[in-house]
Amino acid sequence: MEMSMPEAEVLEQRTVLEALRDVYDPEIPVNVVDLG
Repeated sequence: MEMSMPEAEVLEQRTVLEALRDVYDPEIPVNVVDLG
């Protein structure tokens, strides 16, 4: 089953955001997604 481009973009954005949640600012204990 192929996904349409908008569905693929949403999936890719979710994957990137999930990965970025593991990246923390070294000076404060907040991940970069929640930091903004």
